Amino acid sequence: MRDASPFGSIIVGAHGVFITWVFDVVRRLAARAPHARVVQIDREDGILSFGKDYQIYLSNYPGPAAIDAIGRGDLSVIAVVEDPADILAFQRTVIGLSHLQSIRAQTTSAVANFAIGQSDRVTVLSRDNSTDAKAVVHSIARSLQIGLGRDEIDAVVNEVADASGGDSLEAALKQHVRDYLAPIRFSLGDGQIDQLNLARSVMDPLLAMAKGSAVRPISWPTPVFKFSGDPELPPPEVIDVAGPARTLYYGPYFHLPPNRYRVEAFLAFSEEIEDVPFVLEFYGERFDNLALARARIERRKAGGYRGYFVLNHVDALQSLEIRLIVERGVERGRLSLIELLFFVDDNTGQMLLPSAP
Repeated sequence: MRDASPFGSIIVGAHGVFITWVFDVVRRLAARAPHARVVQIDREDGILSFGKDYQIYLSNYPGPAAIDAIGRGDLSVIAVVEDPADILAFQRTVIGLSHLQSIRAQTTSAVANFAIGQSDRVTVLSRDNSTDAKAVVHSIARSLQIGLGRDEIDAVVNEVADASGGDSLEAALKQHVRDYLAPIRFSLGDGQIDQLNLARSVMDPLLAMAKGSAVRPISWPTPVFKFSGDPELPPPEVIDVAGPARTLYYGPYFHLPPNRYRVEAFLAFSEEIEDVPFVLEFYGERFDNLALARARIERRKAGGYRGYFVLNHVDALQSLEIRLIVERGVERGRLSLIELLFFVDDNTGQMLLPSAP
């Protein structure tokens, strides 16, 4: 990591136990630096590129201005990483979000992760790997570079660490975070475990981006979508497509970091389906029903199908809706939408695909 940038720093991460504590630490450190100014920002807020104060931005939901500033090197970054399952449990218990709402919120928090991973001004803090509260506080202070001495930093350590004198980060979180929840380390029942693992499967590649690795594709599996036949229930793995032209699957209204993606769609068809056009369409919430991308699937035979198309996603504020549509009536047949994978284009014309085993 380089010295801090001339304009400021930003601390980014999904709303959970760890970042609640980190934000508190940052505010306490900044209070000891007369030239530091802490500002909490949201998706549509701007970033100052001038001023006498050193700007420290706190954000659970960064937006285009923050992404651009990180990309230009105007902001140093502290990326706060926590197990997506722990974030889900926190947001469900404290905020009242459903598991899909929490995953959606976590993807919104991750829209800057590709830019973060490409920056050389990044400190990554992980609850899983950080066992010493004092070390974490000193790491934050080094990243902020606001001119505090060791005694001033240790004074903050004494305020936010375990009051019994221990070094445990988890003990500090338990004492100082009002809505503390312990990390999930045990079975909570099959249904809940499925939801927690779903959060990890969607979010883990996005968290890897913040650490500089964009090789693993982002996965949107079947359970994140809605089935038009019964949108209030989890989508079935196999659906009967007999009936009129209509949308079969739609959703999930997740966010992606702005980038160019090669999208792979995995579907399976029964043997009764022949020469029936299916269409995959991408829509953004900020466009008036104009498709961002469209791929037609025709002359299907029974078995698995892998379709490819390119999505140039430019607006971090847009959530994305995918629609799998059958364009005309079908007498009989079954279909499965297995998953969509998003591979990052490295801007040289080559896709960042994982190596063969």
